[in-house]
Formats: sequence, structure tokens, C-alpha cells
Amino acid sequence: MNQKDRDRCLALAGVFQAGKLAQQFAHDGKADPQAWQHSIKSLFSINPESIEAVFGGVSGVKTGLQLINDRLVKSNDELDLEMLRYVVILMHLAKKMAKNQDMSNAIAEGLTNIAEKSSFFQTENAEDIHPTTITKLAELYRLTVSTLQPQIMVDGEPDYLKQAAIAEKIRAALFAGIRAAHLWHQVGGNRFRVLFMRRQISATAEELLAEEIKT
Repeated sequence: MNQKDRDRCLALAGVFQAGKLAQQFAHDGKADPQAWQHSIKSLFSINPESIEAVFGGVSGVKTGLQLINDRLVKSNDELDLEMLRYVVILMHLAKKMAKNQDMSNAIAEGLTNIAEKSSFFQTENAEDIHPTTITKLAELYRLTVSTLQPQIMVDGEPDYLKQAAIAEKIRAALFAGIRAAHLWHQVGGNRFRVLFMRRQISATAEELLAEEIKT
């Protein structure tokens, strides 16, 4: 695969993974912990050396790559269609955000401030994401991205959706999706590529997963 295909697939996997995380929290009240950590940490990769570095390597979007490989071409499952709806809206919102320089600056400044204070929010396990960090990310998302149209209407179990901590995790996951979608656009991705080059993208995801197994 060439580098552009690789970068686009990794960025797209980041969008899929974030959409899946939001869906998992909304329906189950919990999500894959490894995928969650990598997606949230991607928000603080301000000046990365590469697309891969944003996610801490290919393994950081393993869940997203699996979703692309398994579902992009084949599935018509209702929950998969729900997740794909999130992916499409995240792409649309990321494009709108990029055109709004004031919002982009506010997000960059906000993420920098949260990152600088994150050392005060350490958990016993350094790999965990502190709830205060999630709260601050969710608030930054609410003040910026959620003011754009269309807003993402997340479906799920009412008992989970009404819990403040779960709602914050959903917003933080969607924020990570915006970040990944922004990267996707930067490397030449667009919604039409997803629609008309699904098999090629799926094949690239499969290659990346095979590469990850070898390492």
C-alpha cells in the first residue's frame, strides 16, 4: 500500500473507532478500554510526526480497522448502520469546524490547557483516563463542536444516556472522532471515497491488521 492509502485508512479507523466507542457507552454503559484510551489520548497529539503517531501506532486504532474490514462492505446490521451514521456526521462536522478558524483556535487552546493540567489528574494506573479530564473534554466539545449543525443525536439505553458521566464519555469519544475526521480530510479523504472505494479501504485495513499481528 502507498503512504497516502495507509494514512487515510488509519485516520478513517480513528473515526470508526470513536463512533463505536460512543455507541458502546450509549448502549452498554461501557466501552473497550484500550480503544478508549488510545482515542482519547489522540486528542492531545498536537504536533504529531505522522498519522500513525497520533494513535500511538497501528494498534491504537485496531478496533477501528477491524470495523472497517468487517463491516464497511458487508454489514447491514442496524447497529452498524447507526455507527456509520455517526461516522458520516463526524466527517461533515469536522469539515465545518475546519472552516471556522475561531472555533479551531478555541479547540486547540482548550486541548492545550487540558493537556497542561492533566498531570494533576493522575490515576493510580497511569494508563487510565481521569474522570476530570473527560469532564473537561466533554465541556470543550459542548461549547464548540456541539454548536455546529447537524448535532449528533446519539441513540442508546435511556438509563445510560441520562447519566452525566456516561454522557461526558460519549461527548469525549465524539470529540476524538472529530479529531480523526479532521486528519482524514487533511490526507485527502472525503465521504465519496468511503462510498465508492469501500473495498479498497477494507483491503487496506486488512493489510494493516496483518501488519499489526506480525509486530
